[in-house]
Amino acid sequence: MNSQKLFKSIVSDNLVFVTGFTRSGKTLLCPLICSLERAENIVHSAILEQVAILSTIGYMDHESAAYLARYHVNLALYDSFLGRNVNFRPGDYTGAWSYRDPQEYVRRLYTKEGVEVYERIKNVNPINVYMIHNGVWQNQTYFKAFPKVKMFNIIRHPVDIIYSWHTKNYGEDVYESPRMGATTIQTEWGVVPYYALPWAEKFMSLEPMDRIIFMIDYIDDQHNKAYDALDKSHKNQITTIIFEQLAEDTEKVLGHCSDVIGTKFSKDTLSIMKREKCPRVIDEADRKKKWDVISSLASEEGKNIVKRLVDQYEQNAQECFIRV
Repeated sequence: MNSQKLFKSIVSDNLVFVTGFTRSGKTLLCPLICSLERAENIVHSAILEQVAILSTIGYMDHESAAYLARYHVNLALYDSFLGRNVNFRPGDYTGAWSYRDPQEYVRRLYTKEGVEVYERIKNVNPINVYMIHNGVWQNQTYFKAFPKVKMFNIIRHPVDIIYSWHTKNYGEDVYESPRMGATTIQTEWGVVPYYALPWAEKFMSLEPMDRIIFMIDYIDDQHNKAYDALDKSHKNQITTIIFEQLAEDTEKVLGHCSDVIGTKFSKDTLSIMKREKCPRVIDEADRKKKWDVISSLASEEGKNIVKRLVDQYEQNAQECFIRV
């Protein structure tokens, strides 16, 4: 019997994933989480996402994907503590200048490399914050790689997400573009995003708005199935955050998040909230306008799917509402 297997220890298991649908509000929650004490700046790693996606859809085994994920996160943390590969581009939401203390990353540029870096990581005990898409769906690789990871899964009203995808033209034939960030697959019917692979022929036959609606419905279904399959301990590692509550009652929601990951507000947290225009009021009239656009472009089947998604969302939001 061959007992050999890939091995990579974890430098720091204090890992937080901010996850959810594309356009669900992760870029609002991330800087708020990163404003907390000991939280590092946001990392958005396309490589980390890709290995999890490829293992989920059968293009890579989970053992290899978990190994690559650990390897990547270890190296990224080590490099970050040296100021290496840090994004200093002004205005980028993942950039050092958007972090609560940009000078921390400037100071790290002059840090001596070597084993002392690992000692410093151990002493600081940083909270490493990653932004990933559809992490609950791809949880098998993530939990295998990082058994103690905590996820904040942000959910948002389906009308808002569908309309946002529409403004980004995600229903158009854009999936052969080199700028497309989604994992794409060449099929006999054309190039499709991985979340349309099982129904690629139908995807290619749909109008743009229906494509968006069917994609979101499929992702939502995969998310629900993956979550339902988890045991209780893993479910307890996932906290659902409602975008609307985060936006309107930011301090309460962020306080709950800080309790979950064992930290507290920093001296900069309230100013970061203000920079992110929180708290803010959700405009219901604006959502009605979005629905008018969606309903004018969707088929009857598509409109019925949206109505079902809205009903499910409202029930989930009520169950996940933070009342602490």
